[in-house]
Amino acid sequence: MPRYSIAEASEHLAELVDQALAGEEVMITRDGEAVVTLRPTVDAAIRRPSPKLVKEIAARAQRRPKLAEPAVDIIRRMRDEREQALASDVGASAPMFSRYVGVDYSGAETPLSRLSGI
Repeated sequence: MPRYSIAEASEHLAELVDQALAGEEVMITRDGEAVVTLRPTVDAAIRRPSPKLVKEIAARAQRRPKLAEPAVDIIRRMRDEREQALASDVGASAPMFSRYVGVDYSGAETPLSRLSGI
C-alpha cells in the first residue's frame, strides 16, 4: 500500500483518489504515522456489471431453449404428481421429499411477467 504524507497527498489528491477507485488502498501519514486510508466507498464491480457482461448474458438467454410450458406450471405438476403418488401409497420407490420448491432467478415480478432483454 503506497504511503503519502499529508503535504504530498494535498498536492496529488486527484491522482490518489483515482488510485483508490482503481482498487488500490492509499495510506496518508502525519509525522510518519498512518492517519487515513483512501479506498472507494463501494466497489464499482459490485454495483454494476459491465455492459459487455450484460450483452453476453442477454445473448445466452436468447439461445437458451424455450420451455414447452411456464416453469411454475412444471413445478406445480411435479408437486401434484408426487402428492398423488403418496396418496395412492406407491411411495416406496418415490423420492423421500413430499414437497418441492422452484426458485426463479429472473427478477420478474410475477411468474407470468417477463423481463425485456432476458
